[in-house]
Amino acid sequence: MKSKAWQKNWIVVMHNDYDNTWIDKTIALTELQATRFVIAKHWTHAVSKGTVRIVSIAEWATLNTSLKLL
Repeated sequence: MKSKAWQKNWIVVMHNDYDNTWIDKTIALTELQATRFVIAKHWTHAVSKGTVRIVSIAEWATLNTSLKLL
């Protein structure tokens, strides 16, 4: 069975306070690449505050549509 660690199905998103939307900051990444991207950008504090998130591509699709309904 092939490892799922190499599947690129995660992205890093950031909350935009101005228009209350989420903006994607990366293309599809592995979970380890996404984590290292957040650490390299020094966004660990923003992750703990909730303004930056690492989400799956499926969750990203629902996150965008749920905000458009508001």
